[in-house]
This record gives sequence, C-alpha cells and structure tokens, in this order.
Amino acid sequence: GNLLREVADGSRDQGIYYTNMVKCLPLKGEKIRYPTANEMSACFSNFQLEIQTINPNKLVLFGKQVSEFVTGKLPIEPRSKCIEGGFSLSVSENYQILSAPHPSYMLVYRRKFLDGYIETIRRFISGADNEL
Repeated sequence: GNLLREVADGSRDQGIYYTNMVKCLPLKGEKIRYPTANEMSACFSNFQLEIQTINPNKLVLFGKQVSEFVTGKLPIEPRSKCIEGGFSLSVSENYQILSAPHPSYMLVYRRKFLDGYIETIRRFISGADNEL
C-alpha cells in the first residue's frame, strides 16, 4: 500500500482512485496470496461497476495475474507495446491501459528500480505517456 500511495501522492492533481480486484483479502493460512481466477471472476462485476461509475480514461493494472485477467475480459485493440521494466501499454475502446509489475514484486526483487517504476506510472497517469 505504501508504494501505491507514493505513486498517487506524486499525481494528486490527476484524480487517482485505486481498488483491489478481489475485495476480500485472499489468505493462505495467515499469509496474503494472489487471488485465484475464480475469485477474480466472482468479483469482476464489482470491478466493472466501479469503472463504470468513475469512468476513467486510464487504468493501471498491477501484477501479471490481474493484468492478464482484466485485459482478457476487456475488448483490447490488437496492438500492445512492451516497455522496459516489465510494463506494457494496451488500448481498449474506452481506456488506455498500463500493465505494471506488482508493487510487492518491485519491493522484494527489483527495489533498485523503484524510482523508474514510480516515474513510469506517474508519466502514464499524467499524460506524458507519449514518451513511453
């Protein structure tokens, strides 16, 4: 959560809203785990309602599982652009979509690349994504 807040704090004037794909914390024992495809499917209508209500023009999807799940459900144009650092850009009929590595992955395995990670997301949010 802290890394997401850091990204959002640097983009306050952009009207940031963030949510979880699965509303209840998925646990294995006492440890947080990735949500299953069934859990994401069960919660997808909630996600769609939030998106419909907020009506954003950009989505940032965190983590491979969520990115693949959501982009698989939305009508995505066939073109997609891979960006250094594990990011990719896609376009649906309503949204520009940035698929980003999960913040926990960055904190554990790619910590030395955090500044670039944060900057890439902020540039996308602010509209400086033409440079991406």
